[in-house]
Parts: sequence; structure tokens; C-alpha cells
Amino acid sequence: MKGFIVMFLLLMGLNSFVYMHLSSASSEYGERSQIGYLLLDKHMLIGDEDFQQADLNLDVNHLKEKYDIIYYLSYKASQLPEGIKNGDKVKVSYSEISQTKIPQIAVKAMELYTSSCEKKSELVGHIYIEEKILIEDGNFHAKDIHLDMDELQAKYQIVLLHIESPLLLEGIVSGDQVAIGYSRMLESYPPKALVTCIEKLN
Repeated sequence: MKGFIVMFLLLMGLNSFVYMHLSSASSEYGERSQIGYLLLDKHMLIGDEDFQQADLNLDVNHLKEKYDIIYYLSYKASQLPEGIKNGDKVKVSYSEISQTKIPQIAVKAMELYTSSCEKKSELVGHIYIEEKILIEDGNFHAKDIHLDMDELQAKYQIVLLHIESPLLLEGIVSGDQVAIGYSRMLESYPPKALVTCIEKLN
């Protein structure tokens, strides 16, 4: 009986730790966004880079078989951008996701997506996609793109990138010079930017 009680208390402590950790992570990032293709009739968002417009009329089961990044959206008609069409690429803002079989996003705001970054919150540099970093130095040499993190940090000024949607990286490869739009800069070393858009410059 004592063993059972000890095990129960340990499990309760573990659950509490996990809950606190997840809550902390959620508050760190605050309001978040996801980019994808809107399926108006199904109230769904497809976030895969390889989404095909010909698949707009597939049923939910076939969409789940073909694509990995799928969400149900909970929104009001008044939140839809003016003139939006089935299959348009949109940016959806939210604060949390309900972890159901297909995750559900409670939409705070929705807008048609454009890859152009706002100048007021922009970083410029060379992107290293595999490490999710931006190298800001103007004297960056392309041959250094495959140095390991420690060597890059010793040689250049670096910003970590928190990229939620793979669609932000559409048409971008490591070494490209890009403009990065961001909503917040987290205090860490190196600092971490919560990325809202990526625009190729070269």
C-alpha cells in the first residue's frame, strides 16, 4: 500500500512539472501565428509546402493521408478577410491550440498572407535553415555556411529563429540573403526572434 501511495505522489509531481513547463513555454511565445491554405468549406488550414489546389475538394480522411500539417479553425465570418477565396494562403493568429485528433485553432485574427516583411521589425542577413539561425554580419562569407554553431558564434553575430510554419521558408535555401520580420525578440544567448515572415533579397 505504501508503495502505491509513493508511486501516486511521484506521478502527481511529474504531471505538475509537465503542466508548469508547458504553461511556461506557452507564455514565453505569447500570441502565435500559422500560415497555410484555407479550406473555407471545411474550416481547415493546410500548412504543408507541397499543398496542391487540385486537392481542395478531397474529403478530410484523404487530406489527413496526404498532408502532415492540418488544423481545424474556429472563427467567425466577420474574421474572414474581404474577398477571400477557397484555397487562398492566409496567416492565422492565435494564442493556443486544442490538442484533438486534428488540432483546433481558436482564431484571433486572419489575413491574406504576403511574404513582404514590415520594415519596422526587420532583420537582414544570411539564413542557415538547418540550424534555424540568421547570420547578421555584412562581412559573412558563403563558404562559412556549414561551420558548426560554436564556430559561427565565434566569428559572426547570430540570431536564433523560431519558425512555426514551413511555408515561411518556401523558395528559401541556406545561404540566401533574407529579410526577417518578427513579432518579439526573446532574451537568450544568442537572442531568439519569433519569425512572422521571411523575404528573399538576392
